[in-house]
Amino acid sequence: MLELVREVNRYHSLWPVAFVGDTAYGTGQNLQAVSSMELVLSAPVWSQFGIQKKGMYSHEAFLFDAERNSLTCPNGKVSTKSRQDTKNEATIFTFAKKVCMTCELRSSCTSAETTGRQVFRSDYHEHHMASRARNETEEGKTMQAARPAIERKNNEMKNHHDLAHTHKRTREKRRVDAKVSSIVVNIKVMVKQVGSLTLGFKRKKESPLPRGKSVHIAI
Repeated sequence: MLELVREVNRYHSLWPVAFVGDTAYGTGQNLQAVSSMELVLSAPVWSQFGIQKKGMYSHEAFLFDAERNSLTCPNGKVSTKSRQDTKNEATIFTFAKKVCMTCELRSSCTSAETTGRQVFRSDYHEHHMASRARNETEEGKTMQAARPAIERKNNEMKNHHDLAHTHKRTREKRRVDAKVSSIVVNIKVMVKQVGSLTLGFKRKKESPLPRGKSVHIAI
């Protein structure tokens, strides 16, 4: 995504005000990169840890204390035991088994039978929270509402104008295919704006030819 933005800027001297995308673009890496460029990314936040079981407390329900490097659960219990998960770019906090086993909120927090609750706190947590808050604003909802129209146009170019099956091998030649497809869909929009696509003449049903006679058609 960011590579595309830089290429558009390099070739056309254009710089976007904001990005609008689906969940695949709402990663912590993208949110951080866009923030560093002082731009806005409007996309549902992609979860690094999968979907929380229905009725269970999510990772966001636990309060983080940066000074103490601790996590407080919804029942007020505190854990300072943590380790860094470099692969998933997160910090994993573990609550003591004896604390979780006697907790009255256990059924809404964890299904683990032999351990306490583990909570993953993403390295991009602040970016996730800021993005979710922005998506709930009127501006964020308006930006997301515009995305389906863009997706339909992408689908038209990809599947109805064969952009998904280009046989070109180089990036420059593939760009030509993309530009030709864009020209075609733009012409279609222009024609629709000028008037309907109804033909200016009517086709008359021709009577069948008599047996034994042939006809030559010039093309």
